[in-house]
Amino acid sequence: MLKHNVLTKTIIPKLNLNEFLENSRIFVQEYSCPLCEGILNECVIDKCGHSFCKECIEKHLSISNLCPYSNTEIVDPNKKLLENLSINRAVNSAIEKQLVYCKNKFLNCEWEGKLADRKFHLTHDCEKEIIQCEYSSDCKDKILKEDLAKHLQDCPYRTVLCHHCKEYSSFNTIDQHYKKCPNYPVICPKNCDKTIPNSSIYHHLEFECDNSTASCPFKVLGCNYIDLRKELKIHLNENLEDHLKLISCRIKSMENDIQDLTTLNQNLQKENQQLKKKIDDSNNLIVMNHMEMLKSYEKVYRTVQNLKQISVIPSANIKPEFSKLSNNQIFDISEEESYLTIKKYQDNLGWYGISSQLIETQTPYNKVIINIKIIQTFNSCIFFGITFSSQNSPLQKGFYTQTDDENVSYMLYLHNCSLYTRGVSINSGTDEPTRCEDIITLMLDLDHNTMVFKKNGITVIPTKQIDQNFQNLRIALDFSDLDDKIMFV
Repeated sequence: MLKHNVLTKTIIPKLNLNEFLENSRIFVQEYSCPLCEGILNECVIDKCGHSFCKECIEKHLSISNLCPYSNTEIVDPNKKLLENLSINRAVNSAIEKQLVYCKNKFLNCEWEGKLADRKFHLTHDCEKEIIQCEYSSDCKDKILKEDLAKHLQDCPYRTVLCHHCKEYSSFNTIDQHYKKCPNYPVICPKNCDKTIPNSSIYHHLEFECDNSTASCPFKVLGCNYIDLRKELKIHLNENLEDHLKLISCRIKSMENDIQDLTTLNQNLQKENQQLKKKIDDSNNLIVMNHMEMLKSYEKVYRTVQNLKQISVIPSANIKPEFSKLSNNQIFDISEEESYLTIKKYQDNLGWYGISSQLIETQTPYNKVIINIKIIQTFNSCIFFGITFSSQNSPLQKGFYTQTDDENVSYMLYLHNCSLYTRGVSINSGTDEPTRCEDIITLMLDLDHNTMVFKKNGITVIPTKQIDQNFQNLRIALDFSDLDDKIMFV
């Protein structure tokens, strides 16, 4: 007897004794479940060692944690329900080897075999198995597998093809589909004895049906006749002359409109030509103004650039004096806008030089600053510097080699800003040649016998000590190309 059986209703067994063949029945009757009183199905063992059907003990433990036999607690609250049970593999294996009838024996299925094979038989082979309709889960009919083919032919949920639109629908909804099918033929609601597709009913009633009300096609010309469309043909035949008069009046009205539009078009064309001319004149004026603005901008830009350049250039405090008749008049020496300019105007070979009067007699300053601006040159073949000479123009075809009347010279070659003395370059110079508008500055310290060369305010020859008496100092220039021109600023 079970103690404290909390189940108030009898559990229906999943596996009965009468399902087994007679020889197997003797064996399995010893393996009954105490809860459902049927043969153990998927046998499990609780902690007390008692065997039950898996489904039966799960139902019991869902309302009680006590073993039905020993009345002891067998459920660990820290574990899942199935973790409190273990599978009885030995019993399950022994029962599954026993011979059973098909569950559908009462429907005359003659299959007999092992319990382990019956599930496969019912799923795949048994023609007496009751199954669900394959078309839809909405079909509630339960049918034998052997009757499935016949059922599928008559199932209200079977798929059928609409022959009008070639779309598929279920048989029980085909009538609703026909109501929406665009190609389904329907009889004209005006009873004109014509059959029309669903999608064309509106067009038929509006433009074709003889029993629909229609206006005369000459309504736009003034005819107000309205009647059934089948009467409209009679109206058109009987009122042909009136309709032609309406057409004639409309044509005359259109001709007048065309004439007015033609005149308006001509006037618009004239106005358009006038506007085009004004636009062209405006564009030309804009271009001219733009060009003037560019010129003004360029002038302003050059002025700003010059101001920027001048802002870093030391101010000169002396303008050397040169003899206008020196060197056989190879050089043009003149005053232009208060600036002294020197230009080579004879085309001849070789370098030709000119030197100023003694600097010592021209300045009261101990520090001398002299600026020259390159006005015109072809390839910067100009020398500018100092010489110590007894004559004011000793440098002709000499390339600044030491001569009897020229003891020492220090000349900056403007092409690459290299410094020459006694005909030899004493520095490497730069890669950037001197260009027009560049300003070269010579700074002399008469007290300390030093010199510095700058280009546009940037030092190119740093402070150099001169081992020479500055009492015989002169400013020297040497030109090679025709029309070389400089200005003292």
